[in-house]
Amino acid sequence: MFLFLPLAFARISIDIHPKPQNKLEYLSTIKHSSLKRLSLISSDSPISSTITNFFNAQYFGTIKIGSPPQNFSVVFDTGSSWIWVTEKNCTACHSAKNQFDKSLSSTYKTNNITHSLYYMQGYARGKVSFETIGIGDGYPTSVKNQSFLLVSAEKDMDGFEADGILGLGFDRAEDGAKTIMSTLKEQGKIKNATFAIFLNDNNFKDFEAKPLSNMIIDGYDLAKYSTEKQFTYINLIQDRGHWEIPCESVAIGKYKLTKKAASAIVDTGTSLIIGPASDVSKLEFYFSLYYDCFATLSWFICKCKPTSPYPDLNFSLKGKKYKVTPNEYLLDIEYEGYCALLVMGAYIDFWLLGDVFIRNYYVNFDMDQKRIGLATAVKSVVETQASLQSNVWVIWIFIAAGIGLLAQKAYKTYQRKVENLELGDKILA
Repeated sequence: MFLFLPLAFARISIDIHPKPQNKLEYLSTIKHSSLKRLSLISSDSPISSTITNFFNAQYFGTIKIGSPPQNFSVVFDTGSSWIWVTEKNCTACHSAKNQFDKSLSSTYKTNNITHSLYYMQGYARGKVSFETIGIGDGYPTSVKNQSFLLVSAEKDMDGFEADGILGLGFDRAEDGAKTIMSTLKEQGKIKNATFAIFLNDNNFKDFEAKPLSNMIIDGYDLAKYSTEKQFTYINLIQDRGHWEIPCESVAIGKYKLTKKAASAIVDTGTSLIIGPASDVSKLEFYFSLYYDCFATLSWFICKCKPTSPYPDLNFSLKGKKYKVTPNEYLLDIEYEGYCALLVMGAYIDFWLLGDVFIRNYYVNFDMDQKRIGLATAVKSVVETQASLQSNVWVIWIFIAAGIGLLAQKAYKTYQRKVENLELGDKILA
């Protein structure tokens, strides 16, 4: 996650159903699913989990830990490998709605090894533990002796809405993490270590969108979640330990932002699209030349009414262009017709394709064959009920989560002072 950049990068997403008690509280951070229509599945017994969408900024689902089971909302995070929740009565932890009480479980074990997970901002530290963990709607599928981290101390995790994280990355032998996917297969609960994720779009408001966001383990449902009949598969870059695929180029309109082939990590735990600082600077420079755009202390802002003049942001993956439209990479902040750019730069040498990208595609993560399948996602249908929150609310979520201040309209760092557009063309070429 970028906002909460856990695990090696930064991720900004997570999703919760309950509404925040008040805006200041939210600003401080950044059902049984029917299988009747399940088609093209790879198993006779797929595990389906509903994912809740919180303002398009955070997505999470429910797991059960312990005997008897205790419920926890966790980020389904493809950018990390560990499962973790906070320990009961932890005073150095974020205000999780649910904390694990090990004294109530007859199956809890620990090896008393303390382990820390470092994020781009902050960390989580606790004891390596082992428990019975269940996942799935209705009657969950459970595994025994699943490793997880029982967190007893955190830093800079305030505002993290979920109780913890469910890592859906690969096993990492160097830090002892074994993913629940590996355990499910080892214990014969699934035949194939695959899972498909659909993230819906509620327009960054307090609306319910259909179909509901969903994860299916050992299966997928193209008929329900995609407009295509099959996935386009892309092999992972080997030995990286992440959901990392080759990326031939990234372009805004006809201008390439990348001078050479790069890579991209598909990360459900990151809310935004994050790219190398040099590439994103080119993107911002392009916008500053041709549109009414400027930089604030932490966000890049563009006049966005209407958004139609803006070009698509295209990612070239295995020879095919995967686009993110301006309606998706620009967020209306409801201030004098301006929008915030949901693409940010960081000191990394790869692209991090977070929820802004993933909402456009139904994604099948195949651990067995080390590949990712992409298929165009169905468009979400948003309920017409009134929303009390505006999009400004969402931008503040990102801001308060550590990205910076947008409270003031900072001076225009990227004013359109360049009169010779040909010079700009040469720079962008």
